[in-house]
Amino acid sequence: LISLDALAAVDADACNPESTTMPRLAQFAQGASCFTRFYTASNFTTPTTSTMETGLLPWSHFATQPDAKMVHATRKHTLAAVLQAQGWRTHSITDNLLASPRHRGTFAAYTTSGFSRTTLYGNWFREAMSMFPDTAAPRLTAMAVSFLGAFDMALHGSQSPYDSDRTYAEFRALLAREGRAAPLFVWAHTLPPHSPYLPPPSTKYRLLPKGELETWRELLADNVDYPERVQPMVDKHRLRYRESIMAADASLGAFLDELQLQGRLDSALVIITSDHGESFEKGFFGHAGPLTHNALIRVPLVVKLPGQKLARGITMPVSQADLASTILDLVGAPSLPRAEGRSLRDALEGRGMATVPVYAMTMERQSRFKPLDRGQFVVIDGDDKLTLPLDPTAAEPLAATLHNLAEDPGEQRDLAPRNAVRVAELKAMLAQRLAVAAQAQASHGTSAR
Repeated sequence: LISLDALAAVDADACNPESTTMPRLAQFAQGASCFTRFYTASNFTTPTTSTMETGLLPWSHFATQPDAKMVHATRKHTLAAVLQAQGWRTHSITDNLLASPRHRGTFAAYTTSGFSRTTLYGNWFREAMSMFPDTAAPRLTAMAVSFLGAFDMALHGSQSPYDSDRTYAEFRALLAREGRAAPLFVWAHTLPPHSPYLPPPSTKYRLLPKGELETWRELLADNVDYPERVQPMVDKHRLRYRESIMAADASLGAFLDELQLQGRLDSALVIITSDHGESFEKGFFGHAGPLTHNALIRVPLVVKLPGQKLARGITMPVSQADLASTILDLVGAPSLPRAEGRSLRDALEGRGMATVPVYAMTMERQSRFKPLDRGQFVVIDGDDKLTLPLDPTAAEPLAATLHNLAEDPGEQRDLAPRNAVRVAELKAMLAQRLAVAAQAQASHGTSAR
């Protein structure tokens, strides 16, 4: 399982054989299944990697703030825990501390949960404190040395502190140590193309010429709202972002080539995806925050079955919560009884599957000890996407929006005012799922009710 951080599907264009941003992934997809409508559970790393691991949506695992861990009742019910119990060796490698099982509280299910080094001074301290993963030590240490961020920004200049090749080097070393005796599960998560958008010389200036956005200090602060007058500058950031995607794609392609030379690739189950997307539109730059438009929650998903040679395009909407169930089904392991996703095996093997609703949400302002009534909740049913904001402090209930994603993938035309019946139907779907989540919340002792 390889996940590239902050990789929006519209920018990656991975299912297009003529992709210019990710030609290596697109080439790999010609012998794999490529999903054009794969939706993440939320819009930043902590909740989405927790969903990838458990098959639970954020309203169930409650890792909904950046430094949150999953609720205790869910931490042992993970993909890695099931595989480990079946005799698998399980490993996690990442250069993003928020993507590590040491951050989520699920590290016990991994044979190793290591970090590939960055050149950020601030990260060294927090990484060192990850040896105490079930404490507040990593978070408090990061806060204590936050002043190092200014030094990092100045000292790195035009060079990103993150390099995908370091993570793949750790992956290669791990494979060499493990050999081929035991079944092996490895989850590698690389931060590029995540900000700072400072691509290496191999891809820099392919889209945006010299003279602009050359250094870290020149980049806008991300994960924030921006006024309309700033849109031209945000568009230029997107070009540097796409150059960063190109570099991440080249590193990924080189690693896949090496697996092929080692004779490992053909017999392996390989899944390539992202934790969330990236926004350069709708007045929001980056990720996290309150929004859930397509740029933030639609990401690539490419799955190669062992021995697969032919391409298969899958266009039905599917959920990030489906990943854990799919992997366990494909390797013949027991399922996760509480998973909210389903196995996509039938689709991957060319059999038909019914389309079911897909859910996503942002819940950064939602306490795990209070009723589920804050955030933005999404249901995608076929081509229809309902977005429902909830805020108990609002003077009046916030209006839901409805978009047809087939006709309006950029979500420019709100159809809700003219489709009251469909809005009511989709709101009822969300209400039913929220009620189920609230019951589970009460059962594992995190609800105040």
